[in-house]
Amino acid sequence: MIKYDKLYKALERAGYNTTKIRESGIMSQNAYYGIKRGESVNLTLTTIDKLCNLLNCQPWDLFEYIPDEPNVNNKTE
Repeated sequence: MIKYDKLYKALERAGYNTTKIRESGIMSQNAYYGIKRGESVNLTLTTIDKLCNLLNCQPWDLFEYIPDEPNVNNKTE
């Protein structure tokens, strides 16, 4: 799972709200709402590139990977 908390906080620090996101065209308003609610969203590499350029950062500054729990039912013996 990818967590977007860092991205949301970075956008907030940079003064980006729903209106500014919509006007900038960086990402869809639905994607921004999903990030704001902590939901999983699909961001293209083009969008990630725009975000890194806008926020002057690297992708790892915006996202966090959380491994899924191992499925104990599929355990190999």
